[in-house]
Amino acid sequence: MVACCSTLRSCKVRRILCIHSYKQYNSLCRNLCVHREFYERRCWELTQGYTLDLKNLALQQFTAQFMGQVVGIRGWARLKERENVLMFIMPTNLKSITRFNPRMPLRFNIIAAMCDNRGIGIKGTLPWKLKNEMAFFTRMTSDTKEKDKKNAVIMGRLTWESIPPKYKPLPNRLNVIISTTLKDVGNDSLVFSNLNDAINTLSQPPYINSIESVWIVGGSVLYKESLNCNMCHRVYLTNINKSFECDTFFPELPSTKFIEVSDNRVPTGLQKENGITYEFKVYEKCD
Repeated sequence: MVACCSTLRSCKVRRILCIHSYKQYNSLCRNLCVHREFYERRCWELTQGYTLDLKNLALQQFTAQFMGQVVGIRGWARLKERENVLMFIMPTNLKSITRFNPRMPLRFNIIAAMCDNRGIGIKGTLPWKLKNEMAFFTRMTSDTKEKDKKNAVIMGRLTWESIPPKYKPLPNRLNVIISTTLKDVGNDSLVFSNLNDAINTLSQPPYINSIESVWIVGGSVLYKESLNCNMCHRVYLTNINKSFECDTFFPELPSTKFIEVSDNRVPTGLQKENGITYEFKVYEKCD
């Protein structure tokens, strides 16, 4: 028997399961009171569109960490919520597995600053000079809870080209550029032709082991695509209480899809700088 697993959230391992036979798997399912229709439906949902290289699996004895879910030949089992499990996929009966979802894609946040007319830039530059607001952007996209990890910032080609050479790539972050024309942009930077490829790559080793958070940082086209993506988690939006001449704008935030939330890392209330007031807002996408 071979059991596969799907990583749905990070956790600390409390115990290890090694399943070698149908008998063990059936016993596991019975003990957990699995509802057949439910786990078979979830198994189908989780295994669509993912191809597994069985030869590589046998060589690597693939391991995956997950919380609350197990995918096996006979379906999907829901473990008790409090149970954190690390399951080893054993290299026996590998021909029985043909499709496999190794890891759920990373969720990402969006961060932007816009003025009263929703403008975010003009001719590749910011139309305002707000040092503290820029420091907020740097802190949010750079800080990590784990010292051995870093964040990734994803941007379009025009946003990348608008960064002054002395600040390129944005330091202490993995810079990811979405472009169909750029090929190589140097160290600590990656180029992908589309957002899905970027997210899927960051969701796999070796990046998944070293990336803590992913941030979408512009421009307008990428913001719009990201807002409609299922993996979008939060929007960190600075509302600047003044109109500026702009040629690039932040898209409308669907009120039915996002709710305002709080974040203890984000200052509350009106901020004032250079005679301009602004406010930090955080919106979370509804599941």
